[in-house]
Amino acid sequence: MASDDTTSVLRRMLAQAPTQSASGVAQAFKPFASLLEKLADRSLSLPLGVTSVTQTTLTRDAVLEGFSPPALMLLLRSDAGGVGMAGLCPQLRAALIEVQTTGKVASAPPPDRPATDADAAICSGFVADLIAQAHAGLERDPTAAWATVFKPGRRFETPRAFALALEDTPICQLVLQLDLGSGARQGVLQLLLPQPAPRAAAKPGGGWQEAMQHAVNDAPVPLEAVLHRMVVSLADVDALKVGDTITLPRTAAAAIMLEASETSVGPFKLGQISGQKALRRVVDPPAAAPPPPPEPTLDHATDPMPEAAMMPPD
Repeated sequence: MASDDTTSVLRRMLAQAPTQSASGVAQAFKPFASLLEKLADRSLSLPLGVTSVTQTTLTRDAVLEGFSPPALMLLLRSDAGGVGMAGLCPQLRAALIEVQTTGKVASAPPPDRPATDADAAICSGFVADLIAQAHAGLERDPTAAWATVFKPGRRFETPRAFALALEDTPICQLVLQLDLGSGARQGVLQLLLPQPAPRAAAKPGGGWQEAMQHAVNDAPVPLEAVLHRMVVSLADVDALKVGDTITLPRTAAAAIMLEASETSVGPFKLGQISGQKALRRVVDPPAAAPPPPPEPTLDHATDPMPEAAMMPPD
């Protein structure tokens, strides 16, 4: 009931006043453009106008092939584990920081500098509000960027970290061209969000066996990453105390196995993405070809003597 009330309030807010510059935006994106402009005005007192909105569905490879890293790349994650990115150009990043620190957009262009964790902390709240309010207040469309709630996290420090985190699924790319500070600057907000793959419809007449199979495949199971297994005596285990060191093989960090119930998958290599521990699947080495059979040899100790050698001397 509370969710329905919130949705109706947001929709009334969106219809209260015309947008600043969304007249040139395609009809399908006008509600989203209006929400963005009003959110900037009401929450930050930031004069912002949306001049254009484009949405494209791309493959992961197509995204990475033409990817130009923005000034600030914010990690976006859904409750289902999907990973996306919110990209802010230098002008948009500077405008959001300036209105929250000085109260207005500076007339001078922003300095060219790398993004910081402080930038991410200041800008992530606005991005989170935009996605959450769009999901709650706009009409639900499974193909729209706001169909799923994504929450900002830490920033991607490098394009490689973003490439490693991006899933191999269809990606919704939403690009918004913005007018900032009543024409003082022009900025770009880019959202890259994975689209859930459609589930295959169950075949008619599959019976309870197929239904049970689907239910089992979707059931959550605990997942454990096993670094190494070793056998020690009970006396050695009982003698362990705080500060003791257990020596592992040098190859343990590159041969981690993931185990769920009685199923084991691997090996994986231990690494790090955006400051968090991560595992990368290691390609299984090709099976070594069996050695060729040895060449046949004569065993002179057991060979029969030639007939000439067996004849008695004259």
